[in-house]
Amino acid sequence: MKPQLFRNALYLLLLCILPVSVTEAKTAERFLYRHISDVITLDAAQQELDYRFWFEDWDIGGWDTRVIRNELTYRRGFSDRLEVGVDAMYSSVCYVGWGSTSVFNDTDLYAKYQVISEEDQPVTFAVGGRLFAPTGKESRGFGVGEWYSGGFLALSKKIDPWRIGASFGRTYIDETGWRSYNNWQVGARSDFGLNLELVGSEAARPGSDHRLLGVVGVWWPTEGLDAVSQLGLLIPMDGSDMNLGVIFSIGVTF
Repeated sequence: MKPQLFRNALYLLLLCILPVSVTEAKTAERFLYRHISDVITLDAAQQELDYRFWFEDWDIGGWDTRVIRNELTYRRGFSDRLEVGVDAMYSSVCYVGWGSTSVFNDTDLYAKYQVISEEDQPVTFAVGGRLFAPTGKESRGFGVGEWYSGGFLALSKKIDPWRIGASFGRTYIDETGWRSYNNWQVGARSDFGLNLELVGSEAARPGSDHRLLGVVGVWWPTEGLDAVSQLGLLIPMDGSDMNLGVIFSIGVTF
């Protein structure tokens, strides 16, 4: 076989096999990025559009890999305590020296209800549910290939100048729980623009690997818009194949 033909054949093989070999890691990352510790719901008829850009540097099985994610979330308040939203993500993976692939992830539909408010209680407490539509491509490691669901609990408290919060959720991918995931998050956001988070995710089955990610960032209001922008550094803390990541987001309320 000629060298060029051999290279092309190997390239096609990698596009088919390599993404499948890291499907579980990417699926874990999918839930790792759900920011569910925000228990403060939008006011009635209030809407928010949030865009997030992720850049990640990976070393997967010795392959230098770059991952770019574009995530768009729409949220709407239907009462002072009830909020619904939809979240869509489009990801691109570049295997340096070989090529790239770009696909949609599964789409997240969610509802969140604030059971307790700090207006009359010491803390704010919320519960929520999620329904994932199979819009991602399972063969590329960006989707599950079926409808699945999940739920979460979230708690927060304002302690000037910080708001601290924590959440725990579980995503059910199949009836056996073999591919289901637990995820949790603790964080603190200051009034002066500092944001600190610790996010974890693991498969529900015993003995599975876990993911642990630290996020250090800053946030600031955007002039001329009812908006908040954020810039953060993603720091893997579990010895995973991810080297480093950066996230930028902007949320506009209207």
